[in-house]
Amino acid sequence: MGHTTKLAGRYRLLNPLGGGAVRLAFDEPGHRDVVVRELRPPAGLVERAADDARRLAALRHGCLVPVADVVAGDGAVWVVMEFVSGTSLERAVGSRGPLPAAQAARAGVCVLEGLSAAHALGIVHGRVDPGNVLLTPTGRALLTGFGLPQPELRPSADLWSLAATLHFAVEGRPPGTSPAAGADPLRSLIRAMLDPAGPPPVELVSGTLRRLALERSAGTGGPAF
Repeated sequence: MGHTTKLAGRYRLLNPLGGGAVRLAFDEPGHRDVVVRELRPPAGLVERAADDARRLAALRHGCLVPVADVVAGDGAVWVVMEFVSGTSLERAVGSRGPLPAAQAARAGVCVLEGLSAAHALGIVHGRVDPGNVLLTPTGRALLTGFGLPQPELRPSADLWSLAATLHFAVEGRPPGTSPAAGADPLRSLIRAMLDPAGPPPVELVSGTLRRLALERSAGTGGPAF
C-alpha cells in the first residue's frame, strides 16, 4: 500500500496482519475496525478483480467473511472486510494440534457452502488453505482471502484445495504425495477429493461432510470412495 495511511478518505490503515497485503484499519465514519486486503492484478484484470469483489460484497453469505466495501484505483483493488474475531485454522492446528474429525467436517461444510455460493457467481477462490479459514470463538468457520481472478481455474481446483485444507486440519500437515491412509470416512473422502482424476460430485462431498459433522466420532461406517 506504499505510503498511503488513509484509504478512500475513511479507512485509516494500521498494522499489517500476517503479511503486507492485509492490514487492520479503522473505519472512521463507521467507528469500527475493519480488515483491508490489497490486490494488485495484472493491468487487464483490474476491473474484473473489482467486479468480483463487489459481487462478493453483495453476496453476504454466512460462511464468508463479509466484504464491506471495495475501493479501486491506481492499478490496485482494496477489499475492505468486516473485522471478525477468531483465529486461522493454520494457527489453531499449530498451537493446539489437529482437530477432531467431526469438528473438521463442520468446518468443511461451511467452507464448501461459501465456495458453492461464490462458484454460482462464476468466482473461483483460488487460495483455499488453512490460513484463509477463520475459526470463530462460537465454533463457526468462515472463508476469507479470495485472490486475484484466475480465468484458467475451474471450481474443481477449489475442491482439491478444500481437501488439502481438511487433510491439514486432521493430520497437522499438507497431504503432499502421501495423503493420510486412515480408513475412517473423513480421510477416505479427503483422498477421493485429492484424486488426480477429479473429486467426487459436490453433492456427495457435501452430504458426507454434513453427516460426519453430526457424528460425535467420524470413525464408524461410511461410504467407500
